[in-house]
Amino acid sequence: MNSIDLSNTHSPDLLEQRRGPYIESNLHKLNIDLSGEIWNLRYNNTHNILSEVIDNDYTRLIGVPNPNNNGMIEFPVSQEDPNNFKGVRVVDNLGVGIQEFTLNLPK
Repeated sequence: MNSIDLSNTHSPDLLEQRRGPYIESNLHKLNIDLSGEIWNLRYNNTHNILSEVIDNDYTRLIGVPNPNNNGMIEFPVSQEDPNNFKGVRVVDNLGVGIQEFTLNLPK
């Protein structure tokens, strides 16, 4: 995050371009299963926030769902309702949807 992100946290002009801090190292865990070629970001070891597949050459974490190839969907714990799931697009600081993360594994 940068200073623009911090100021937008308090008074965002465009909510679809807002990035906010939400990773708490003691509660969030990134799990990578290379043999199964899947990944997830879990909250409190119970709720999947983000998840899906690792590409064949192990360089990208691809997020799904990704409606219209317009950015993966995050399912915040605060919005969790088994009868009415709600999610938000993952975006960069310009509001462009993020479809994947680069994965750099040590060799």
